Amino acid sequence: MNPLSSHTRLRSLYNKYLYLDDHAYYDKKRFFEQNESDIYNMKLADAMWIETGYLQALFMTNEYGKFCHRSQVFLEKLIFHNISYFNEEQIFEKILHQRAAAYYQLRAYDKSIHNAKELLKINPERKDTKKILFYAIRSSHKKTLKAIKAGFMVFFLISAMLLLVHQIIVLSFYAAHHLEFLQLICFICIPMFLLLIGTKLGLDLKSYLQVKRFLKHKKVSI
Repeated sequence: MNPLSSHTRLRSLYNKYLYLDDHAYYDKKRFFEQNESDIYNMKLADAMWIETGYLQALFMTNEYGKFCHRSQVFLEKLIFHNISYFNEEQIFEKILHQRAAAYYQLRAYDKSIHNAKELLKINPERKDTKKILFYAIRSSHKKTLKAIKAGFMVFFLISAMLLLVHQIIVLSFYAAHHLEFLQLICFICIPMFLLLIGTKLGLDLKSYLQVKRFLKHKKVSI
């Protein structure tokens, strides 16, 4: 019996991949990793079809670190072959967007910002990427966010303690003064709450303006 030719074997392997369900992400990962060397020897279109499915599977199963590593190699392939549109979608934009999202999930905010900006240079109208850029910029202010979270914890602790004192001590022994005590609670807690909310809103506004400035600059440049 004559062995199958390399072309026939690779085509058979590609057809086997086509039988996988679109959402069989773990099967797609397993298929790619078991046949990686053969996949790279396929025709470019066939190899890209399987590789895009593999990248999508990594992203959908939250393997963001591996996705970021593999997608970098894939982007280099797209650039080398001058491919931006594949399988009826802007594949270059899609991968860049997913990289920005993946790095955000990995809390690598600088890399998320970089990928989001690179994509917005290509297509400034992408609302989904604008959102990622906003969230990544906001999350990059780690010290401020930690201070806000700590402030809210202190706020809730103080509020709970004062209300507990009001219920157990003031109402039991100083009932005539419970309104004054409630006013004291409001005097302490309301300014603290407004300060924390104001700081959070200020950070949001600062991040939003950074995104707007970047987009305005890009529109002028384009």
